[in-house]
Amino acid sequence: MTRASSSLRRPEAAPRSLSRETRLYIARQVVPILFGLLVASSSFAQPRPATSQIDVADLNRQIRGLLQREVTARVTDINTLDPPPERVVGALTTGEFSWGTFMRSLGAFSEYFGTRTIAGSDVPEMIGRMAQIELSQGGKSWAQLYAAMALQSLGTDLNRNALWQSLTPDETQSYRTLLGH
Repeated sequence: MTRASSSLRRPEAAPRSLSRETRLYIARQVVPILFGLLVASSSFAQPRPATSQIDVADLNRQIRGLLQREVTARVTDINTLDPPPERVVGALTTGEFSWGTFMRSLGAFSEYFGTRTIAGSDVPEMIGRMAQIELSQGGKSWAQLYAAMALQSLGTDLNRNALWQSLTPDETQSYRTLLGH
């Protein structure tokens, strides 16, 4: 048994202790996804374990399973983004559910799990459409931050960034507008 605070492991890595940089990398990937899911839904209350020690591999498996279930449920529930649905998994998309937060969650999920598709949907394409929704609804500050973070999750080289490359010239200009450029 190891302490829960000893960190999560990426599936391909199995060392007993991880470097500070690795722990920070993992935290940067998992925390935004969890935050986005918690904002989007309040149905995450789980009883705490009776002991203060849990198996790290088991915790990692549980967290990965939770992320996969919850993100997949939301992506599956979005049948179209044109027009955007009024609700996603029961949450209103004007308040309880934030397109900007979900964009960031999708970007972080895609980066953490190394995938560009979720439930058969193209993540870069979805993020691009969600950016358009945020822009059309007057999204500012947090929407701008999440749009930037989602874009960065898919690569810092715009010539190779799947999201940036999937945008039309008009969509690229709109995304720049959302980012405040």
